[in-house]
Amino acid sequence: MRILIIDDDENIRRLVSFNLSLDGHEIIMAEDGKQGYKTAKSEMPDLILLNVMMPVMDGIETCKKLK
Repeated sequence: MRILIIDDDENIRRLVSFNLSLDGHEIIMAEDGKQGYKTAKSEMPDLILLNVMMPVMDGIETCKKLK
């Protein structure tokens, strides 16, 4: 499964990525909602894990745009 992790905290991205990779998932990462939106449109992940509170574009706005 291709999973996109969108979070402004690099440590959270790495921790979640590491754990999901152990289960064989392909991980894609983005550091804010704007980058995450662009990445989601180009990579078409199966699942998106999204932080709500982020700079540039928050998780709620990102989710609405992706919908």
